[in-house]
Amino acid sequence: MPNGRDILFGTAEGSLFRVRVDGSGLAAIPLQTGGGSYTARAPAWSPDGSRIVFSMRLGTGPLDIYTANTDGSDLAQLTATPEREDFPHWGAGSAVAEE
Repeated sequence: MPNGRDILFGTAEGSLFRVRVDGSGLAAIPLQTGGGSYTARAPAWSPDGSRIVFSMRLGTGPLDIYTANTDGSDLAQLTATPEREDFPHWGAGSAVAEE
């Protein structure tokens, strides 16, 4: 969360994780995509810590911007363009963990 106790990050393989700053509590964030393959990257916390924003490719589709609850539920697509939508950010006061 943006409280300084948890870190949100994406792996080179396209998975999202959170971990405490002391390295404990590593947890995958399974995105509820309906069983399809995906590659997610560049996650950021919402200012209140209740959601995350990230870029994601479903299957072989384009890279678009999505949000989800911090547990990966309530997935919502924000953009749907043929352009590469990468490195989303909530704005001032939030942090992005790049790959």
